[in-house]
Amino acid sequence: MDDAPNYCTNCGESLADAEHVFDYVTQVISIRELKPLIKEVRYNVMICKNCGEHIRTAPRCKSNGVVYDASVKSLVVYLSVVQFLPYGRIASFLREVFGLAPSEGSLVNWVKEAKRNAQPAILCYSSFIRGLKICRAPSLNSHPN
Repeated sequence: MDDAPNYCTNCGESLADAEHVFDYVTQVISIRELKPLIKEVRYNVMICKNCGEHIRTAPRCKSNGVVYDASVKSLVVYLSVVQFLPYGRIASFLREVFGLAPSEGSLVNWVKEAKRNAQPAILCYSSFIRGLKICRAPSLNSHPN
């Protein structure tokens, strides 16, 4: 994008036909409107011609028809676990910024699910840390005399 004056601030003359000389450049950074991408998934049942069995690609969803994907769930986990935001504040943030309205119960369940999924790594790291020999500094009360 080019930016140039339209008229002379000294005499008021139009600068439409004036010589252009490069002066300097800046970069303007903005954040676009944050809008969730909503995709509708239509699940079909196929009927076997041979036996008449109704076949689905996955078990029928038990929810109200709204499913939040990993990007929403991981943001909630990050805000809860790393940023220590309470569930009510996370729910407000999702509503105000993205227009999403998952229940606080869903937020709790997503954090619990993440903890369950991370449990093998947590156990591995905790057993590794327990096995370390830690060098302890001498007590302040001990004197090397």
